Amino acid sequence: MLTSSLEKTNKGYALAKILTLKYSQYLKKKYFLDFVSLMPANLYGEGDNFDLKSSHVLPALIKKFTIAKIQKKPFVEVWGSGKARREFLNVEDLSLAINFILNNKIRYDYLNIGSGEHYSISAIAKIIKKITKYKGKIIYNKSYPDGVSQRKLDCQKIRKLGWKPKIKFINGLKKYQKYYLDKVYPNENE
Repeated sequence: MLTSSLEKTNKGYALAKILTLKYSQYLKKKYFLDFVSLMPANLYGEGDNFDLKSSHVLPALIKKFTIAKIQKKPFVEVWGSGKARREFLNVEDLSLAINFILNNKIRYDYLNIGSGEHYSISAIAKIIKKITKYKGKIIYNKSYPDGVSQRKLDCQKIRKLGWKPKIKFINGLKKYQKYYLDKVYPNENE
């Protein structure tokens, strides 16, 4: 951490995470508080933001492919080249990790919490296309930035403590798409 410059499309978010971690370390040391900062992978799950103007990549792709399937659109636009790689974690797994940490004595200042599964945006788009049974094309709009080329967490510490995620990414995406289709989509069209 803090060994190179921050990626420009993510700088504000990265700084906020770093400042929180450093402040927690300071409080832990000065006041002997039992703080552990958690650094989760990109999260997805029920309650997510599916607004295409402000959502993250997974809810945007789930929404785009689901609507394209329903409306029989000829293509789905994916922002960027599709080459960037990301690790995702279901919010249910994060809640299990938080519970695990609260119930165990943790000596670390921070822990990365991730799924261990790492996919390109292109691979994710193809998985969602298959889940939604969409038959059209995928078009990559390279005028949008990819952001950081790769985001993958080293989660060895929490794995050694005995925690691991329960939800496989593809299974989580299937449930996530069903959640969008059954619970979110009908309310968007009222």
